[in-house]
Amino acid sequence: MIFYLFFLYFPTLVYSACHYIDAFWMVRYVGLKKYDPENSPEPPAVFQTGMKSVNISWAHIIEDSHCVDRYVVHVWDVKKNHIRYIFNSSIFTAVLEVPRCTSLKIQVELQEDDKPGKPPDSRMTFPAPVALVTKWIEEPKYTINRSLVEVDKSFSHWSQIFDPSTIRGIEVDWSASLINSVCISTGEIVVSRLVVGAISDTVKKIKVPVVYSDERSTLSLPCQDSILYNINVNFYQNVKVNGRLERYVAKSKEHSILLQCPWTEGYSSANAVEYSRIMLVAFLTLFIIRIC
Repeated sequence: MIFYLFFLYFPTLVYSACHYIDAFWMVRYVGLKKYDPENSPEPPAVFQTGMKSVNISWAHIIEDSHCVDRYVVHVWDVKKNHIRYIFNSSIFTAVLEVPRCTSLKIQVELQEDDKPGKPPDSRMTFPAPVALVTKWIEEPKYTINRSLVEVDKSFSHWSQIFDPSTIRGIEVDWSASLINSVCISTGEIVVSRLVVGAISDTVKKIKVPVVYSDERSTLSLPCQDSILYNINVNFYQNVKVNGRLERYVAKSKEHSILLQCPWTEGYSSANAVEYSRIMLVAFLTLFIIRIC
């Protein structure tokens, strides 16, 4: 009878399993007060899983998950495109399809139905940014072997004035090196090298336009026995940010390549040591002769 009266007069206490403790998102407390209401919750973990999909996980940042009645995943780039996905309380991860070439924000909301007829309690994670844009997953491949690279010696990418006998080829291969290539609008190979001058040295840079779908391109450059060429590949893309298109670039790492001339390719460190030994013997011989 006592228990019946307790439940009769205090019905709200049995509506939810969490009367005094609510679920909450973890907060990174670096340099902050632990219970400061201005602390920002952690964002969910988001990473790409397919050509058009991302995996969203929040299991690592939820506390007292047994109090949660449902989760709502919010995805948007601008307010009018705001989409909500509702999941039950036993789900802590989701795979969603999102548009490529668009900068998005993803936020997870927890809801608790504490009182009947009242809106649920709600707490949001910090938004996690995500954009399925063009990215390098491995570096382009460079080939300078003359038996593998065919080069047109009738022109040079480096200068209109050149000696055909000095032209060497560098094949740049970016096939299977990028993801989300659908975002690419234009591309270029950037080549730079130190140029020795009579008064001072300068760095010259050229840009060779390329098309991503070609997958590779061959550079015609004059050989240099001691000066390195620095090369990287850039692909430009139009990315939708806050509803407007902006230009972004995916840059590969800079790679340094030495192009030896055909008449010095056989020269090695062993040759250098032998040459130094011969010159030393010759010098000592001349020195002894002069003394005598």
